Amino acid sequence: MFRYECHNCGKKFEQPDIVQERHGLGYPPYEDVTVCPYCHGYFEEMQKCEICGEYFCEDEIEYGVCHECVEKNLTVDNCYRWGEDCKEKIEINGFLRAVYSDTNIERLLLKNFKETCLYQKIVCQSFVNTDYSWFADKLKEEHNAEEF
Repeated sequence: MFRYECHNCGKKFEQPDIVQERHGLGYPPYEDVTVCPYCHGYFEEMQKCEICGEYFCEDEIEYGVCHECVEKNLTVDNCYRWGEDCKEKIEINGFLRAVYSDTNIERLLLKNFKETCLYQKIVCQSFVNTDYSWFADKLKEEHNAEEF
C-alpha cells in the first residue's frame, strides 16, 4: 500500500530513498535526506482514511475521512438521520400546526424534498459544508459502531 506521493513526478511509493546531501562540500558533515525513489523530488506522507483504510494526499482527505467516502455517504437519508442532532425551530401557519403533529410535518417535508428536489446532492453538500468536521465525525462514529 502506497504511503507517500511525490510532488515532482506524481508517483506513489511505499518507502522513500535516503540520499546523502553534501551541499557542495567535499568533506563532512553531510546530511541524509529522504527523497522520492523515482525522481529524487519532494514528497509528502499520505494520510490513512479512517473509513476505507486507503491512503490519500492532504488535499484529498479532511478530518481523517477521504473525499470519496464523504461523497459515497452524502445521501439525503444520512443527512436527515444525522440532522436529528441539530434540530431547529420554524414558524408555521397556525391552522397547519393545529392539523399536523411535528412528526407528520417532518415526514411530509422529507417526502416532498425527496420527490421534488432535483439537486439533492448539492443541498446535502451545502448542509455538510456548514460543519465538515461534524459530518466526518458522524461517519467515523457510525463506521466504528459497525466494526463492533
